Amino acid sequence: MPGHPCDAGPGSKGSKNKGMAPNGSTTATIAMAESKVLVREYDRERDMEAVEKLERSCETSTGQGFSIVTNTMGDPLCRIRLFPLHVMLVAEVTGVGGEVVGVARGCVKRVATGLGDGSTVLAGYILGLRVSPVHRRKGIGLKLVKSVEAWAALHGAQHVVAAADAANAASRGLFVGRCGYAPTACLSILVQPLAGVRPVASRSDVKIERLAVEQAALLYKRRFGGEQLCPSDVEAVLNAAPSLGTWTARLAGSRDAGAWACMSLWNTCASYKLQVVAPRPAGSRALLARLAAVAPTPCMGGAAAGAPRGATCGEFGFVLAYGIDAEGDVPAVRELVRALWAHAAGAARRVGAECKALVAEAAAADPVARHVPRGRRESRVDDVWFVKASAGAAPLPARMPRRRFVDPRDF
Repeated sequence: MPGHPCDAGPGSKGSKNKGMAPNGSTTATIAMAESKVLVREYDRERDMEAVEKLERSCETSTGQGFSIVTNTMGDPLCRIRLFPLHVMLVAEVTGVGGEVVGVARGCVKRVATGLGDGSTVLAGYILGLRVSPVHRRKGIGLKLVKSVEAWAALHGAQHVVAAADAANAASRGLFVGRCGYAPTACLSILVQPLAGVRPVASRSDVKIERLAVEQAALLYKRRFGGEQLCPSDVEAVLNAAPSLGTWTARLAGSRDAGAWACMSLWNTCASYKLQVVAPRPAGSRALLARLAAVAPTPCMGGAAAGAPRGATCGEFGFVLAYGIDAEGDVPAVRELVRALWAHAAGAARRVGAECKALVAEAAAADPVARHVPRGRRESRVDDVWFVKASAGAAPLPARMPRRRFVDPRDF
């Protein structure tokens, strides 16, 4: 989930990189003299409690008097740990009892350029940017972005990628207006509570089979390998612990025998969970579109209005459906995608009681993902992805692809 209400808005002056350790880790700091803030690499023993406190202060308002909190379960690196090359930076106020007032997570991975010639490039990603509400608009977010950019460049990245909720003007202003990023993709996130996913009547002519990792990787490379920002290490994604597998659906017999659809599933429940807290000050409503509908019923119905301050719902997680693809006539594809969605809901329920939702992310205009069935309690939000070329690097093609392989590690 790239966007966040505590993503910093417009910042102030530039930063000065005071150096890196020989192994490339960000052990030195970046000073911001006017506000006495230093940016340095996260230290678990020193920072874990402070970072968790910061995350709690950056609760996301649902617009219904409730907020949503991310619980990283004692591992603030959980959402980037699966990338071989990753970093977490903290912004700290200097002086006695220095306070952590901002964090940024990043990684470097090899991705396709989308030039049509099979070429790839190393790209840095900014996957988590948080600034304490009482320290916003002081240039901290800008300093963190510049620091992740510097770290990525040190590790060979020629481009840096970031994302924000389409409705978050402050984040878009930071990346585009202050940092020189350009939009490269619009992705839509669809959330359905598992309780609202309707079962599909069993049909003898729809055959669903699980693919081996090698088969799934070959399929995705053939279908998406040349698409801009498609990760080169698809096998690593499919072999990762949160991966639940990849399934294909086909129509048996002679009816549209060539039609097929596929879908992969990713379990977030073991990495982090979400919790609804009531009530909190008003803030961004972006996460409502993704998560309000999945909270336990007592937290989001008529009883919510009378909930006492600080009342919480139980923590919950979700399963992400990605790599949604198909081929064939529209009626056949629609039928197969819906069958896979119902199958995915069953797999999500088997994860455990903490899994409350099924989530899909795809390019906003994806002709296949639009066949994912809609429900009354579903939610949707649009994300904008941005890219910036490093000094001396050629810009990537400026186009909005209709299809995109979503790397679940980015979510």
